[in-house]
Amino acid sequence: MNSANRPPTSQSVHSWWSDSNSIGPTISIHAAAKPLMRLMYHRQVRSFIKRNQDTPITPQLMEICLSYLSYKYISPTTKSLILKELDTRVELHSNRDATLINESMELCSSLVLELLASSNTQIRWYTWNILNGSMQNISRLFPVVIICSSDSDRWIRQSARRAFMNCIQSSEGLDCCWDYLSRENISIPVKCYILSEIAIRISPEDAPTMARQLSPGWSLIAEFLTSPEEEIRLHGWNILRVAIPSYNSVSWTLPRAVSASRDPHPKIRQSARLAFSKCIKNSEGLDWCWAYLACAMITILSPTSALF
Repeated sequence: MNSANRPPTSQSVHSWWSDSNSIGPTISIHAAAKPLMRLMYHRQVRSFIKRNQDTPITPQLMEICLSYLSYKYISPTTKSLILKELDTRVELHSNRDATLINESMELCSSLVLELLASSNTQIRWYTWNILNGSMQNISRLFPVVIICSSDSDRWIRQSARRAFMNCIQSSEGLDCCWDYLSRENISIPVKCYILSEIAIRISPEDAPTMARQLSPGWSLIAEFLTSPEEEIRLHGWNILRVAIPSYNSVSWTLPRAVSASRDPHPKIRQSARLAFSKCIKNSEGLDWCWAYLACAMITILSPTSALF
């Protein structure tokens, strides 16, 4: 029979199994392969962990762990398995393991931020626990603490806030606070959180220490007292109100307290009035008041008893 006159034959299903054909079955090989890849890598990781469970961690082993954590076809379950193993080593093994894990993760800051931003709670939890348990450098731990302090998971959030309070027990931690508060790209809620924790931390009973700790941030506090953001102004006044007994700033505080006593925010007015009351309990404060009035440096809008 002439081949030109052959009747058409039915197409084989297998001949059309391609993503590029528009007729017939178009099963995506990649879509089918991804779950199999995840399963394969999960088995590899389980075998890898079991094989090295009793072996002290080395830079080579840590490099393998980080390569798995950074690979996009690794499932969240597999990443959690790796992080759990690292977390266990930080908690139960030698300081050498913790130091090596910490140093390795510090070199992969973008990966750490990616893990902390994961939608998987276990990944965030193990990552936070590893960093909190291994990082000795407060300035490096501080950004992680700030991120985790607003985590949606209650345990991570509370643990990070306890770590934050530990950080600001030292002058290095407070320096990190002032650095963050001075940055324009830090959100208002984060600044409010830092200021509120500083207000809780400072203790008027230890006056010399508190004055020394607040000294680097005093110019920032002055800016916050006149911030357009009500919450920022409030936290600034809360810090100043507590700090007055230990900080020789009566003449600096009183005019600002007079101005803030007319603030539209009732809590700011209250905080400013409390600051004013503390200032005038000593002779310096009273002398300033009389001099201020005598020189007509302010306009009295209402009786002093009504203002304060």
